[in-house]
Amino acid sequence: MNMEKFKEITSTKRFIFIFCGILGALAYIAIYGVAFLNFTNTEWLIHTWSDLTQHYLGWNFFRNSDWHFPIGLMDNITYPFRESVLFTDSIPLFAVIFKLLSPILPENFQYFGLFGIICFFLQGAVAGLLLKRLCDNTAYSIIGSIFFILSTTMIFRMYLHTALAAHFIILLCIYFCVTKDDSPRSLKTNIFIWGGLAVLACVIHIYFVPMVLGFMAFYLLDDYLNDKNIVRPLIITACSIIVPLLVLTVLGAFYNSADPTIIGLRIFGANLLTFFHPIRGASAFLGEIPMVHQAQFEGSAYLGLGIIIGLLVMLALFIKRRFQTKKQKKKKKFGKLIFRRRVLISVFVAIFTILAISPVVRFADTVLFEYSLPRFIEDAWGIFRATGRFIWIPAYLLILAVIWKIKSELKINHAIAVLAVLLVVQIADLGGHYLNLRHGIIENSEQRVPLASSGWEYLAQDENLHHFFFFDNWITDNREDRASYYEIGIIALRNGMTTSDFYMARRDELAIIEHRRAERARILRGEARGDMVYLFRDFERAMSNVLYLYEIDHFVVGTKNPIESLTAMDFQDLLRTYSLGDEIALTRRSPFQFQGWSPPDSIGTFTDRREAVLAMNIDSENDLILFMDIFAMLTDAPVEIYINDAWLGRADFQIGVNSIRIPKEFHPDEKLEIKFRFTSFISPREMGLHAPENLEYGLVVRAFVIVEDMP
Repeated sequence: MNMEKFKEITSTKRFIFIFCGILGALAYIAIYGVAFLNFTNTEWLIHTWSDLTQHYLGWNFFRNSDWHFPIGLMDNITYPFRESVLFTDSIPLFAVIFKLLSPILPENFQYFGLFGIICFFLQGAVAGLLLKRLCDNTAYSIIGSIFFILSTTMIFRMYLHTALAAHFIILLCIYFCVTKDDSPRSLKTNIFIWGGLAVLACVIHIYFVPMVLGFMAFYLLDDYLNDKNIVRPLIITACSIIVPLLVLTVLGAFYNSADPTIIGLRIFGANLLTFFHPIRGASAFLGEIPMVHQAQFEGSAYLGLGIIIGLLVMLALFIKRRFQTKKQKKKKKFGKLIFRRRVLISVFVAIFTILAISPVVRFADTVLFEYSLPRFIEDAWGIFRATGRFIWIPAYLLILAVIWKIKSELKINHAIAVLAVLLVVQIADLGGHYLNLRHGIIENSEQRVPLASSGWEYLAQDENLHHFFFFDNWITDNREDRASYYEIGIIALRNGMTTSDFYMARRDELAIIEHRRAERARILRGEARGDMVYLFRDFERAMSNVLYLYEIDHFVVGTKNPIESLTAMDFQDLLRTYSLGDEIALTRRSPFQFQGWSPPDSIGTFTDRREAVLAMNIDSENDLILFMDIFAMLTDAPVEIYINDAWLGRADFQIGVNSIRIPKEFHPDEKLEIKFRFTSFISPREMGLHAPENLEYGLVVRAFVIVEDMP
């Protein structure tokens, strides 16, 4: 093959697409290896107890569910209600395809490795096409595509929120905007492009939908300003909205009455320093910058040191160009069109930047200011509560601008040399972190041992038991609580059973709460279901009168009928002995906390129901004094105190150390049960917290101590 033929082949779009796509696939293998590409390798997904587990189990529940219409529904993950696979972030496109193929698939099957390498391939392929169009040089385009392949925004998401790694959708939007003047596009072509991209976003992750529609709005506004024809943009817009809505409907997005808004709009925004802020040790040269809130990782968009230096190079080239009179004269010739598009691009970037930083504007660990909007606007905005993700668009446009500007201002050989040096810096900055990602996922999956008690086998062997019913809501931001759902989900899937609740992006929480309350009333009436396994966070004495209760791993399990080979327990079995004078910190789970306590965190433990109980065995023949260190008062009414079910009185708690005297006659034997009953409480939404709305907070307790009140 002669050189001219070689140049001809390598300059084609097909070559660029395939070659840069292969580079992307090789980058995936270099980072993650080939083990994740094994369709039957599921261990790395099951035992991470992270969102990866949610995505994988969501696919499995969908796979094991009967078909329904809408086709995205499954009936076994929040039994007896139906939920859409959209909301487990299990990549609906792949979930539906592989459910159709399920009869010929092995029992252990995952497609998340396949999705990952496809994302890397398309990231490189589309980036290569985009740069070829803008820079018109094969070697330069290939080098530039690697910056997009190594995008921190994509790789950070890949096995955290896997569906959100499909950043090739953003690059496709940029590509179609950049190539709009290459040849006239018919009405049908534009409907196909923008409607198709919107549908693609729907069947992968709906967070990409507003991004696609934003690019479409920019594209069509430019069209309108060109020819002043409003009909064409309106038709394209209508079709590009209606068709995705139909797809979402078919997938079950609107099936139930789940509230589309989620608390967190003011938490998950991007920081103003996001482009220069490497998180989780991503940079070999730059340290992490303190942030206001750790949840700002949602707006992470570190550009990499190579691109940051490239920004400085671009600025220097821009300043230099301002002094070149010849180029300024050339600018005047096309000034009107260029100026208009620059204004449109600036407005477009500004809108997505404003959306990304959310109503709370933060610079490093400082809140600069925040603002409020009418409730209906905040509710609409709250549908996409992790607004920081919208910073991806400005980030990619910045990377593109750096690469394009260097090429447009320098001779091609000089431009290639500069870009190659920047790429070396970029890889040196990010490469070490990327090579540790695979090990981090594997190590993370080995940190936790799954439920190991033989009690689960005894439950599964009972042919009458078909459903797991959660009486408490562990769907919080606490990883251990969330893992409880995953653990039971794994057992349910292995034994063809259902669960009554699950960690999902959206679910009909009000219906689930009402069902939980109705089931509690049914059990207390003596009408427990014989096909149900009831799961409690804590031992509930009321239930011990109507259910057989067992302690299996860290769960309290109840059934209507006795389980062979398991010994039912009572309240006394669970009591641990307390040593007088010991300070018990409630910043971690205590064996003396029974019903009514939330998972602990760094400030203490919330009381999250109308009754909260401390219980223990205690060896004392004297009056006692309970000291409680209260971090926060969430109720403005006195709290009723009961000792061993006997009324002691009311307490007006204050922030700080409070004391309660417990006379000896209230604890004649070793058992000491202290019950706090709240007549006033506050909901998570009222506090601006992301937590289930059915919780009822009263106090936040940091620690307690019990001592004898010596005469």
